[in-house]
Amino acid sequence: MQDVIVDTENAMIGLMGHIKRNINTLRVGSARADFLDTIQVEAYGQFMSIKQVATISVVDNFSLLVIPFDKSNNKAVTKAIQEANLGVSVVSEPTSIRVTMPKITEERRKEYVKILKQYAENGRISIRGARQDANKKITDAERSKEISEDNANRLKDQVQKLTDRFVKDIDKLSEEKEKEILKV
Repeated sequence: MQDVIVDTENAMIGLMGHIKRNINTLRVGSARADFLDTIQVEAYGQFMSIKQVATISVVDNFSLLVIPFDKSNNKAVTKAIQEANLGVSVVSEPTSIRVTMPKITEERRKEYVKILKQYAENGRISIRGARQDANKKITDAERSKEISEDNANRLKDQVQKLTDRFVKDIDKLSEEKEKEILKV
């Protein structure tokens, strides 16, 4: 049954990676190459991460340059960035795509904070879902007499400690990002 704890921790680590990627898409201050990380591009008959089809570099505080590895994917990459609704302007050039980010107004910053809070809450819900799955496995093992009640309670405590740790990490990440967003 110790596998349940290991599997749950691995699941939570994976969820944290996804949560961090979502939170990092919230642009504040200057342009960052990881801003486009969540974009999926339809290329070669399948959806691929933008990093798999192009390089992304920072030109200045408000501009990114996206250069597809294969120039035939230029339109697909441009379309994917535009459809992501990130609030950026996209200019397709013959061999590259220039992504320009507008300066962030106070109103937009507050909007970003709302989006951030939603990402954080969705993350906490995901972590709690992993806890619920683990607790169900433990309860099922207890009912089928694979483990004793004491062992089940001990395992559930371990799962709760994992949950608390990851929720605390989400809260910390969210607080840091909120400070970054609101910093003028």
